[in-house]
Amino acid sequence: MELQTDRLLLREYTLDDFAAVHSFASDLRIAEYVDWGPNTTGETLEFLKMCSAAQRGSNRTNFTLAVTLPRGEPFGSVGLGIDRGRGELGYVIDADHWGHGYATEAAAALLRFGQETLRLRDITAT
Repeated sequence: MELQTDRLLLREYTLDDFAAVHSFASDLRIAEYVDWGPNTTGETLEFLKMCSAAQRGSNRTNFTLAVTLPRGEPFGSVGLGIDRGRGELGYVIDADHWGHGYATEAAAALLRFGQETLRLRDITAT
């Protein structure tokens, strides 16, 4: 699955994304604003494995995507989890990319996907 915005490509994670993901997932500046982290290498690997397993699920309830510039490495993550027909949206952007509107752009794209494609009525954000 991929979603394209004016500036971003939101795409499925692969295990090849480990170094880029661990770079932002282990950053203390990010850990201040989320309820996880800073990640160990094992936690980052488990995150990528979880994303991979979700991609293969027949009744997919987790859409966690890498936030990238076209043809670039991931510098953030945006996710939509579904539980009992309701969505929960979350995101994280590498601190070196803060202040450029990337989180807003990525979250808006995934929100549209949840409303228009998945037909979710209620989506909250964390």
